[in-house]
Amino acid sequence: MKLVFSSVFEDDFAEIVTQFAGEVSPALSVRFENRMLAAVELIASQPEIGRRRKDLAQPNLRSFRVAGFESYLIFYQVRAEDVFLVRVLHGAMNLPAMFPEA
Repeated sequence: MKLVFSSVFEDDFAEIVTQFAGEVSPALSVRFENRMLAAVELIASQPEIGRRRKDLAQPNLRSFRVAGFESYLIFYQVRAEDVFLVRVLHGAMNLPAMFPEA
């Protein structure tokens, strides 16, 4: 399946990487990037792998944990031949507020 990245997903990802690099270490930032890449590739090859998120307002939303960074969740939707990457967020956030009803 083809991966499509929302601009919000890209912003979330850049913010997390920058935060890790600045507040913890550049090595952790690189490790997070590598784990994200592996998770996104797995989602692309097995799009049904993620948990259905009926608790959140967006239709057909799924989430998948980033290995080694289990507090971070990738939110995505399967759309025909595409996997649309919506957000990447820390699971302790107020997730319903991050996905308001349309």
